[in-house]
Amino acid sequence: MLLIWISENIYAWKSALGILDSTEPGRKYKIYRALLRIDEKSFEPQFIVLENTIGDIHWRREETGFYTGSLEKAFPEDKVWINSKINIPFKRSSPIDCMAVRMDEHIIGLNVFMIQKTRLFLLIW
Repeated sequence: MLLIWISENIYAWKSALGILDSTEPGRKYKIYRALLRIDEKSFEPQFIVLENTIGDIHWRREETGFYTGSLEKAFPEDKVWINSKINIPFKRSSPIDCMAVRMDEHIIGLNVFMIQKTRLFLLIW
């Protein structure tokens, strides 16, 4: 799930998570809540939008596991809070995770990556 929240007060994240009613008429924030699905042939991102008051974000695949969303002046500095996470366990042997970040006022990035298992070897002479 990807959640982007834009407000004057980025620390009031509880209302973005639905702790307060997000449909209240006096809300002072915009929200984009969507589920990501990757097309198995083109690997292009396909979002199932659950709620969107920000605008139509244009998503595209930049490289393996890295996607960008763009919308003109939609992500102002110090007013954007982004939360992304993998909701359903991945069925492969390698676990995956994701991270989203505001890149500038027009672009956000979403990185989907495998979590590398580190091995510690102890050599005794």
